[in-house]
Amino acid sequence: MRKIMIVCLFVLFLLSNVFAAGTQTSISKYLCTVKKMELYNGSSWVTIFEGEKSMDIASVDLHTKVGEILQGVNLAAGTYTQCRMTLKDTFIVNGTVELSGTTYYTPSGPSSNPASTTGPAQDTTMINPTGDYVQTVSANITIDRDSTKTAKVNMNTANVLSIDHFGDPVNYYFTLVEPSWTIEG
Repeated sequence: MRKIMIVCLFVLFLLSNVFAAGTQTSISKYLCTVKKMELYNGSSWVTIFEGEKSMDIASVDLHTKVGEILQGVNLAAGTYTQCRMTLKDTFIVNGTVELSGTTYYTPSGPSSNPASTTGPAQDTTMINPTGDYVQTVSANITIDRDSTKTAKVNMNTANVLSIDHFGDPVNYYFTLVEPSWTIEG
């Protein structure tokens, strides 16, 4: 077994076009729980973490949290071509979306509460109705004999918080998409 040290340099894009031209999003909190991380070695999935570790992917100290998850991971020499991450179905977000000149703030409580036009933003609990998020991305990590490897994980929170409307009169509600991410080594 050889050690792999995964240094997480999370790239956060906190201002992005989300819903329509001219729309901006600002996220101050995006709390998620990692349940499992796996690497694929060409014939089977190798679990490098299993448990529950919460982290705020909008935080500047995120790489510390991911480093705690993956500290001391030992992998057999070989090439790993994919990485799969399972995130718990519940997220806590705090942020705003600007749409057509109006700023909408995340409301306190569940995401079923309408967006507020009165700040500040509050923590909103969002639940994926289909269960945990499982994402698989390409990876190119080669572990040689007697080597320590550093891999780079990038997370992109652009386009994860958007706003939609329902009903008559119209009420606006926040929607959430899991962040996109890459791993390279």
